[in-house]
Amino acid sequence: MGTYEGSAVVTADGAEFPVAVYLTLTPGPGLREWYGTLIAPGEEATWRMHEADETTIRIGPAASFITTLAQLGGTELGIQGSGTPPFEG
Repeated sequence: MGTYEGSAVVTADGAEFPVAVYLTLTPGPGLREWYGTLIAPGEEATWRMHEADETTIRIGPAASFITTLAQLGGTELGIQGSGTPPFEG
């Protein structure tokens, strides 16, 4: 199982945001899934990422993701993606 903890850049509908991330790759055959938490630079950025139609995260290669959890007034988002994780490659 691979993990990554550190800095990344999220692009949400064309706007870029620096974030801190904690990501984990689920081991297993077939489709690769990864998930984790990101900490946004503020409440407005969190909301913009959560409400965006298109989101990618970039550590190395960019990877698309969806938000799975957000709390009103917070800066933490749960995220999930599939395929090659952004911390590989």
